Amino acid sequence: MDIRSKTLAYEFSTVVQHAVDDGRTHLNDEEANHLLKISERLVREYVKELENSLEN
Repeated sequence: MDIRSKTLAYEFSTVVQHAVDDGRTHLNDEEANHLLKISERLVREYVKELENSLEN
C-alpha cells in the first residue's frame, strides 16, 4: 500500500471516527458520499497496482 492509499484509508477512518465521537450510529449523506468517493479511489489504486504487478 503506497502513501496515497494509506492517506485515503486514514481519511476514511477519520470520517467514521468523527461520527462515533459525536455519538452517532449513522453517517450523514455528505459523509457517506465522501466515503464512497474514497472507496472508489482506493479500488482504482488497488486495480492499478494489480495491473502493474501482472505486467511485470
